[in-house]
Amino acid sequence: MRWVDEDAPVNETLAIEVGPPVCTRPFGSLNELGDEASTAVLRVARQFAAKYGLKHVIDVSSGIAAMHVCVGAISPGWMST
Repeated sequence: MRWVDEDAPVNETLAIEVGPPVCTRPFGSLNELGDEASTAVLRVARQFAAKYGLKHVIDVSSGIAAMHVCVGAISPGWMST
């Protein structure tokens, strides 16, 4: 099974160089939920750490982000090449 078609033509033009921009306004604040929600997230993280006797807790936004953190934590040799 081939994952990449080596015979396919390669386009050397970057997407940013052609056509209109996809996003025309800023994404917004990183804290759109407000201070109350941020405080709630911190409270849950602290409760989780206390329940399981953990010194550190990392909050992530999705399962994929959690997998990235896990892979980074084990630091496999193939990632450093």
